[in-house]
Amino acid sequence: MPKGEATRRAAIYPLRLRPSTVARILGGVAGVLIIASIAGQVAKYVFGHDYVYGLVRLTYVDEERSLPTAFSVLLLFTAAVLLAVIATLKKQDRDPDLANWRILAFGFLWLAFDEGAAIHELLVRPTRSLLGDGPLGVWYFTWVIPGMAVAAAVALYFVRFVWRLPARTRWAFVVAGSLFV
Repeated sequence: MPKGEATRRAAIYPLRLRPSTVARILGGVAGVLIIASIAGQVAKYVFGHDYVYGLVRLTYVDEERSLPTAFSVLLLFTAAVLLAVIATLKKQDRDPDLANWRILAFGFLWLAFDEGAAIHELLVRPTRSLLGDGPLGVWYFTWVIPGMAVAAAVALYFVRFVWRLPARTRWAFVVAGSLFV
């Protein structure tokens, strides 16, 4: 990006976020949610208080309709919004990768919706019926099988796009995607 363009964008978009500060805040929120979930499970299994004003279920990380799920939805939705902003900026620049940024924005919007509505859970029964009634072990949550196929297809589709990104951004995408999957 030409130096003048960066200055123009800084004047138009004055919001500056430090990635390290954002990461610390989000990590802190995640840490509090994990500690609350552990405390709820201790209250339930050690002290026999399986409700505690609804907080045990509300804070449990393995519960679909809970504070940790709401946090995940918020993170995914925020990523979708940020990707849409990037797509808007790329449109102004007539960037050849505009479609990829739009697809990513829509994809993260879908992920946020899916996480909040637990649509992926609808794949459990059909996938289990295909696998039979035997012990499922690591495949107990069978929705991950079609999920892995979709993740692999998405990775293959975006590999050239990711390779064209600046090195620092490319590796941040790869690490973030790997951690997410």
